[in-house]
Amino acid sequence: MRHFKDFRRLGQGCALAALIALSMEPDPAMAAQPPVPISAAEYDRLTQAADRDAIRELVNRYFDAAWRQDAEMFLGELFAPKMEHITIGAGFAADGQLRADGSSTSQRHVTKGAGPLRELYLRALSAGPLPFGHNHVVDLLGPDRARGRVAVELRTVANFDVQQIVMYEDDYIKIDGKWKFLRRVGHALKPGGKLVLDKSGF
Repeated sequence: MRHFKDFRRLGQGCALAALIALSMEPDPAMAAQPPVPISAAEYDRLTQAADRDAIRELVNRYFDAAWRQDAEMFLGELFAPKMEHITIGAGFAADGQLRADGSSTSQRHVTKGAGPLRELYLRALSAGPLPFGHNHVVDLLGPDRARGRVAVELRTVANFDVQQIVMYEDDYIKIDGKWKFLRRVGHALKPGGKLVLDKSGF
């Protein structure tokens, strides 16, 4: 008798599942309806939201590549062919690398081209800084150009102490439907110092 009740419950469950499946089948009349058009303003809003999301993903992949010490990803996927990297402030040495000597002498270093950029990032990643990004804002300038700012804590691998605070000003460009870095200006900050943003642009 107990087995009979179990089979009856199983049959009831299968019947209920079948009813649910039938109720979820699309209505042919609804499927035949044309898509609802959206306004030009709504299309622009959705496109801009997608662009901002893609640019934030680009910056996150930059940090992820740094954590994994993948210098080739910067050049192969994240940077535009004419990428320019600029470092400004006492926290950077004359060659664009982070300095740990406590010097207060401000430096400015410009790196252009695939070869010099590869060398810059190979040397930077060998020190193993761990970047933590904050407060990323994006301003769209058109369908294929944008600018942004992001604050970055660079922490040491040894004990996770903050090695440097950098404010990055970025120029982004969309190439073949993908957003890439066109220019990064890194400002090394010091306690009590005033941030003066770069105004040269393009």
